[in-house]
Amino acid sequence: MAATDYLADDIGAAAAKPLGQALGQADASPELKAHGAWVLHRLAQLDEATLLRLAGDNSALVRSHSRSIAGAQKNWTAPVRSMVLDGLGDDSPHVRRAATDALGLHPHLDHVRPLLEALAAVPAHDEHLRHALRIALRNNIRAVDRLEQLADLKQDKAAMRRLMDVALALETPVAGELLLAGISDTNVDRAELVKYLRHIARNTPAEGLDRLADVVQKRFSDDIDFQAELLLAVNEGIMQRGLTPEQGVRRWATGLTRELLESTAAIKLHWRADPAPGAPASAMPWIVESRSVQQKESRWENHPHPDHPTRSPWLAQKRNSSDGRRNENYITSLPPGGESLTGVLRSQPFTAPAELRFFLCGHRGFPNSPPHDKNFVRLVDAETGAELKRAYPPRND
Repeated sequence: MAATDYLADDIGAAAAKPLGQALGQADASPELKAHGAWVLHRLAQLDEATLLRLAGDNSALVRSHSRSIAGAQKNWTAPVRSMVLDGLGDDSPHVRRAATDALGLHPHLDHVRPLLEALAAVPAHDEHLRHALRIALRNNIRAVDRLEQLADLKQDKAAMRRLMDVALALETPVAGELLLAGISDTNVDRAELVKYLRHIARNTPAEGLDRLADVVQKRFSDDIDFQAELLLAVNEGIMQRGLTPEQGVRRWATGLTRELLESTAAIKLHWRADPAPGAPASAMPWIVESRSVQQKESRWENHPHPDHPTRSPWLAQKRNSSDGRRNENYITSLPPGGESLTGVLRSQPFTAPAELRFFLCGHRGFPNSPPHDKNFVRLVDAETGAELKRAYPPRND
């Protein structure tokens, strides 16, 4: 690079002619071609024909630098654009990365499909190229003005999923519309769906929120708890943007509230009076009477999770423990139907004993994956809020 800088900065325009002649020599080395091309570019003396010729060189080094130089140029002609796009299919990973970086610097609608195809073909071990392609895709989606410009991708579900993942990095109306179209047409698991819905609610045009409400109600008509979780996510996005919910969203919220209230109505108990064995028949002695009963306050209080608020997940469950005790009551967040709810269960302040022991079970992600730190029990100073001790599930439940 010292020689390149010297020629470009110190010798200047006088170096252009001899360099151009040297690049045309049959025995010119790859290093000479690569560095010489950069000098000519910096001197604004690199013509398009030379750049295109170098882009087809036998050396991957020269082909790679040709794409990098193209990325540094301000405007592309059709031949230069085609040359850079061809680099996505080059045998050399270095050329593919250089082409990807160049495309990321020149956003254009026509780049989206080739970048998606390149992303689908990335070798499993090349995380660098995969990351570069995702960045380039993000930048090129910014060049999309209307979702209709990507209509040809709607039938390619795999491409749509890759595009949806990248769209999460964009805070634009097109990104919101893209995700909304995607969740309607592709299979998305629940964890991803909540993530997509938050993004849709933050970015899709206001008129798209009614369509969002319709999608959720149709896909999860038999799961009002999950609908409630999604409605909270949508409401969070609406509040962040300072919008007023459209009629469809309000109807969804009203109907869902009614269903939740009906599902949690108190269960009536039915009693039957039987005579005591051997006792003479008599009128029923039992009466129903309301009395003031001192309520015992709970020592525990649920707090919604700040990132994933849902209704309270906590309930009692009979479990066996490692000390041989059976059918003991334990607090659990695993209700029937799966662990889809979240929450933070906090006790009232108490005087800590010299030693605090308890049974703890649960998971920290998939067994064969590194443990995550989402599930834990911690002891906190009630006055300062300082964490004194933290314990994680042992992963042997």
